[in-house]
Amino acid sequence: MNRRYQLYVGAIALLAAVNVARWALHGATAEQAARERAPLAEDFRLRVDVPAPAGHERDLFARAGGGSGEYLGDGGFGVRKRQAVRPVVKMAALAPVSAPDVAQVMAQNGLGRLRLLGVVFHAGKRQAYLAQDKENCIAATGDTVFGQYAVDEITVDAVQLRDTNTNMTRRIPVSGK
Repeated sequence: MNRRYQLYVGAIALLAAVNVARWALHGATAEQAARERAPLAEDFRLRVDVPAPAGHERDLFARAGGGSGEYLGDGGFGVRKRQAVRPVVKMAALAPVSAPDVAQVMAQNGLGRLRLLGVVFHAGKRQAYLAQDKENCIAATGDTVFGQYAVDEITVDAVQLRDTNTNMTRRIPVSGK
């Protein structure tokens, strides 16, 4: 056996002997202490320590510097009963809202249904994969899709579309970004 292995075996034997001696000498008292101290209901209660108020209380929200007493005006000091103070609520005036143009609403609804599923850059040509409801199409810059939307710009993460009827534009990001 190699000398290094003899040192390892000796260290293991020494640690085992110390553990057995510790168990034999102190094991009985540890078991008794564990049996005597069973968990009680008090051990599972939440304890919250709330500091007691100091003798020099001071109300920061009282008028006139707030001490424990206040000059009442009739020749003496005392504590006044406090009345609840309600905050004053002021209503803001809103500007009148004009009704949107019917054509713009229709264009927004149409542009709102369009989704950009992906963008492809191949051989210097940019193409976008678009979906509306259950229809799909692939378009390049300058193409018209779904009969009324012109593709103005295609970037890595979005496409700029324009409604040809109302000239409204929308930037559509790639789905999942």
